Amino acid sequence: MVPGLISMAVPTWYWWNRDAKDPLLDPEVVNACVDFVDLMEYGMQNTSRISHYSPLFLNPAVPQETWDYRGVREWKSAGVDSAKLVTLIPFEAITMTDNSGNSSVEIGNPGSGGEWIGLRDVPKDVVVHWDELAKANWGEKGSTFYSYENLASIREKVQYARDEHIRGVGVWELWRGWLPNESPGRQDPLLQSLKYAVG
Repeated sequence: MVPGLISMAVPTWYWWNRDAKDPLLDPEVVNACVDFVDLMEYGMQNTSRISHYSPLFLNPAVPQETWDYRGVREWKSAGVDSAKLVTLIPFEAITMTDNSGNSSVEIGNPGSGGEWIGLRDVPKDVVVHWDELAKANWGEKGSTFYSYENLASIREKVQYARDEHIRGVGVWELWRGWLPNESPGRQDPLLQSLKYAVG
């Protein structure tokens, strides 16, 4: 009989009780019984502010969760073996509306309408930005903000996983990174970026 694998997808934060004193999930049981713990490292945006969907680090302009604040380090400090942890990089994106009335979109401005989209929904003529503090890619067009992965952000996340000595990285919603109208060989840029970053 071929042995099976047990994996589980979990929120990026560790499951503590309301007092954050006792884990609702016993780390000893996880270490003994689970092969992979897939951390859903996305959906971290501040829904009332222009903010990244899956930032690695905090940009002080906006309070929000990050990979470095929640996720790997929190699960490791709870006692889960780092060799069990897999971080999921989102291939989906989000769009928000900047409600500040300013001429340009900025991280931390009042925002609304966070909506999940695919990479194919980000306009080709979007103005692209790199947030050096958060290590996150984003774009703007008019008053619309787009948070999405690119080669630089994926490379940073893969390196972070290496630095934290975890099992590896995975992908959330592969199809969101598919560009059906592109020519063959150019339809999966995020997957190719991940392949390149992993080496």
